[in-house]
Amino acid sequence: MKNGAVYTVSDYWMTNEEFYYVLANGEQHSVGLDQVDLSKTNAENAKSGVKFIFKSDPTITVPAPDGSAAPPVQPNSDRPNRIAQPEART
Repeated sequence: MKNGAVYTVSDYWMTNEEFYYVLANGEQHSVGLDQVDLSKTNAENAKSGVKFIFKSDPTITVPAPDGSAAPPVQPNSDRPNRIAQPEART
C-alpha cells in the first residue's frame, strides 16, 4: 500500500477504481485503487515468484506459476476457481 502497509492475501481483484482483497485468514477488505502501490506490489510479488495479474472478478482463473494453463483447484468451497500459487502481497 502507498502508506507502507503490506498484506499477504489469498485473492484480489479490481473493479470501478476499488481494490478488493482477501487476507490469508479469509477476511475480505477493499480500498481505493489509488491507495495501492501497484509498482511495488508487482515488484514484491515477482521476488516471491507470484504473478500479479489484474483481475476484475475473483472467479477469473489466472495462469499457474509456471505459465501453464493449470486447472482450477478447490482449496475451499467458497473459492472454487482459485489457482494454487504462493500468496500475493499487496
